[in-house]
Amino acid sequence: MKASWIGVLMAFALTELVGLAAAAFPQQWIGLFSQDPSVLQVGAEYLHRVGPFFGFFGLGYALYCVGQATRRIEASVLAALLRAAIAVLGGAGGGLAEGRRCWNFILPWR
Repeated sequence: MKASWIGVLMAFALTELVGLAAAAFPQQWIGLFSQDPSVLQVGAEYLHRVGPFFGFFGLGYALYCVGQATRRIEASVLAALLRAAIAVLGGAGGGLAEGRRCWNFILPWR
């Protein structure tokens, strides 16, 4: 059990480090894929907003793997369903508030 928690914390730390590096230096990362100024701008905005939260993706994935290894997957499935419901409701809410300025952080392309 202790090894599982160490692995989960390592996964969080490593993915958080990648996310923070991507948020700090987005032009270098995105520049590997495109040199288009609009792509660089939108990609940099995205990484500034989302990069600092990459650690939670690593945390969730590691916990899911631990759940499979211990044959306790119910919590992982419920968490995935909750995450999907939040994404759907957030997208629907953002779509309904299309013209309001406070939603620009969710819908930056409008």
